[in-house]
Amino acid sequence: MIRIEIKKGPMEGQVFEFEGHDIFLFGRDEQHCHASIQEDPFVSRHHFLMEVNPPFSRLCDLGSRNGTFVNGKKHGGRVTFAKLESEGKVGPPVVDLCHGDVITAGKTVFQIFLEQKKPVTATMVFDRFPEDESDSPEPTGDIRRTITELPPPDLSQNIGRQTIQEIDEIAQVAGRATMVEGSGSGAFGSQVGQTGTTDQVASERRPGEFPVLDGYKFQEFLGAGGIGEVYLAHRSIDNSPVAVKFLRSRISVTRQARTDFLKGKSISGRLRHRNIVQSYGAGIVGNEFYFINEYCDGGPLAKLFRERKSNIQAKHIAVSLYLLLDGLAFAHEKGLVHRDLKPSNLLAAKRNNRWIPKISDFGLNKDFEKAGFSGLTTTGTNSGSLPYMPREVLTDYKYVNPASDVFSLAASFYRMITGRYPRGDQKGSDSLALILNGEVQPLRNHFPGFHSGLADVLDTSLQTECCERYPNAREMQNALRVVMNKEGWL
Repeated sequence: MIRIEIKKGPMEGQVFEFEGHDIFLFGRDEQHCHASIQEDPFVSRHHFLMEVNPPFSRLCDLGSRNGTFVNGKKHGGRVTFAKLESEGKVGPPVVDLCHGDVITAGKTVFQIFLEQKKPVTATMVFDRFPEDESDSPEPTGDIRRTITELPPPDLSQNIGRQTIQEIDEIAQVAGRATMVEGSGSGAFGSQVGQTGTTDQVASERRPGEFPVLDGYKFQEFLGAGGIGEVYLAHRSIDNSPVAVKFLRSRISVTRQARTDFLKGKSISGRLRHRNIVQSYGAGIVGNEFYFINEYCDGGPLAKLFRERKSNIQAKHIAVSLYLLLDGLAFAHEKGLVHRDLKPSNLLAAKRNNRWIPKISDFGLNKDFEKAGFSGLTTTGTNSGSLPYMPREVLTDYKYVNPASDVFSLAASFYRMITGRYPRGDQKGSDSLALILNGEVQPLRNHFPGFHSGLADVLDTSLQTECCERYPNAREMQNALRVVMNKEGWL
């Protein structure tokens, strides 16, 4: 657990405790800051942000007027920061914190304490999900319907009507979009791993070296993100292509933490919809989790659009968005939120000369973060999710809702259409400060000739205040349907 005590200032004596991954925001903004000081002129509206993920914590100055001091050394600040940093007089705006560190912002003094209730021990195991359905966790929160069992991969099956045809035929498909919810023959993960439990140690892979996983033959490295790598592999039993994602925990993983996380992932893993990438199973080797998913041979949808840029029309974009919204709405109606939508998670799979847009990694990265395995990601230098985050992800980290996904999906399409980020992408701008203070520019400011009706749907989805957006994907899809019906695209 990480405890923040206020030692001096108007809020002296207050204590904030964090047992999991969370965000702590300090400043004068009473509505959005977790600790706010109205009467201190030396504190900025959004002064600093602290990301905590016990036992790790990191502070990021948000471009405050007077900077933030850690153990007496100034970090961040405005105007002359770059020059002073180069002279060694000011530290960088991001600083990792340790037990006992003292933070000063204006007249307020904080101190950080790390309390580890029990030692973290490594459990080197390779396991699979239990076949017995009674071992599955009960749905929590807003989940009100049964999520269907996930069948083993069968890529030879007819994908059905909910597809995007080749670009020149794409407009004919939207009217035939349907939703499939069926039940399969096996539980999530039933095809993965060995029989029984085997302790294995995952060694560090050298550059260009493929992973080793029983039952799979790895053939190609597909890409890497801030906390993981993705490979193309074929299942030995039937030679089916699959995408295998590896996420390495930054901390040692206990048996209980491993079991809780993988059982939790079995819920989203059972989502079955043609516009959601299917999950076939998951497991762990040492401190490295792996996730076996449907392989999407088209790669990112954005790449498909770029390759056909001269032929892409508003109706093609509208159809892609409509179908993705159908998949996202299906998940929202199950009580699930993705939390990390961005262009790299919007993929295309080609089946029988037809393109199918799909949402991948449903809740995976964020669940990995919430479990504490990813270390510190929001304040990290490789967080590609920041430009697509709505503000409430920082101000209310643990309680995002379907409207947050609406923002992120719209932001992804904004980027694919205009080549710009919704809140701007000025060189040297602070991504976290932009999330808190930046204003979304109307899409047609960057692309004046773009379809006005489709632009209006995206602009509404990108409102800063959550209550001013469409509340969920189905409502956004309904608004888009009105535009498409008017144009004869459905």
